[in-house]
Amino acid sequence: MATNALPRTLVTLALAGAVAAAAVAPASAAPRTPSPPSPHSAHSAHSAHSATQDALDAITRAGTPGVLARVDRAGESWNGTSGVADLRTGRPRLPQDRFRIGSLTKPFIATVLLQLAAEPEHGLSMDDTVDKWLPGLVRGHGNDGRRITLRRLLQHTSGLYDYINDDGLRAKFTGKAFFAHRYDNATPEELVRIGLAHKPLFEPGKGWSYSNTNYVLAGMVIEKATGHGYASEVERRVIRPLGLRGTTVPGSSPSVPGPHSAQIAAHAFGLREDHGEGEAHVLSR
Repeated sequence: MATNALPRTLVTLALAGAVAAAAVAPASAAPRTPSPPSPHSAHSAHSAHSATQDALDAITRAGTPGVLARVDRAGESWNGTSGVADLRTGRPRLPQDRFRIGSLTKPFIATVLLQLAAEPEHGLSMDDTVDKWLPGLVRGHGNDGRRITLRRLLQHTSGLYDYINDDGLRAKFTGKAFFAHRYDNATPEELVRIGLAHKPLFEPGKGWSYSNTNYVLAGMVIEKATGHGYASEVERRVIRPLGLRGTTVPGSSPSVPGPHSAQIAAHAFGLREDHGEGEAHVLSR
């Protein structure tokens, strides 16, 4: 778990998951272990969630090796699973399996930035421009950080191109090229530059488009405002106070602590075969 400064390198795979997920190295999470249901409640719970279970089964029939879901409602918890966690051993998906949370990292980042805006000692406002905190960084190809506020970063109204959609980046992390690049690192600045190599999608504040570039910049602002990395601030302000014992910020580590699927990388990148040493099966060991 990264508990000190922001790692200056981020594992691109951890950011991307299926080359479409979080903007900064995501946390990994473990579902809470529910109390065992009574025999009577188990049947009613199954009936109440049969449509959800059918949806999980449909996902695995479409080719995903394994999937899990959890529903908490009115004091009851239901766990649904389908498929396997490991194609080699056939181990099923389990409720306690951990997973990369991908773009659900973004609410953690947004929470920290909003907290900083509420604390006068940081001198940070959501109406500050990106350029105030990261001077000169967002420039070129029509991009201008002097016209983009921090609020627009969090709301995806900045117009900045999503670096995840860059053809060159996607070519490195899809198909068989994945095996050569899956442990490649990139700094936040490098990821931002990939996004800035493209023209903005619209004028700041004049539209909406989901962009991971926004939240890489937000993480960089957190570091600039606090002198600490986003990971340590997320831990100090969110993870520890809420008692999220199964949630960690992995930084540049490719590992997922605890039980987890060994099929993430293979399926996400369209690789279903074993390439001799099990590479197709493992995102982390």
